[in-house]
Amino acid sequence: MDTLLDLKQAEIIPTMDDDEENDACCNELIEKWTPQLENETLEAFIKFYYDEMYKNWGPDDPEESKEYWPEFNSPEELIEYIGTDVTLFGLEDAIYAKSKTGNTAYESQNVPVCVVLSLNCPWNEDDGWAAVFVEGKLVKVDSDIVDCVYLD
Repeated sequence: MDTLLDLKQAEIIPTMDDDEENDACCNELIEKWTPQLENETLEAFIKFYYDEMYKNWGPDDPEESKEYWPEFNSPEELIEYIGTDVTLFGLEDAIYAKSKTGNTAYESQNVPVCVVLSLNCPWNEDDGWAAVFVEGKLVKVDSDIVDCVYLD
């Protein structure tokens, strides 16, 4: 099973109250990682790049901008550019969606645990970007995922 990213080499950051639970949920994603899930995830990163980042900031000079904002036509091209470093961490009760009651803007979706997979993001090193998984299924790619995930 060949994948571009070797999640078994990922750095697992202890972020949950229970380090063993954090490791267990990250290892669950590692075990469920397939070429299909990887392709879905990396295609979502590429879509996020074009929808949310591409040419929204950076150099004004067209030549410098072209160098700053490369074109990606495949997951392989993305990984060739950003590298294979992966960070994983778990979050507890961190998935929120727009409130249906109107009492608050967002409310918990009562998802006990999600796993965050973070990749190098040369265009936004402060906030970074990451994919969020619940039970091994991709939920969202977004930037600045620290302690919660907001679904649109």
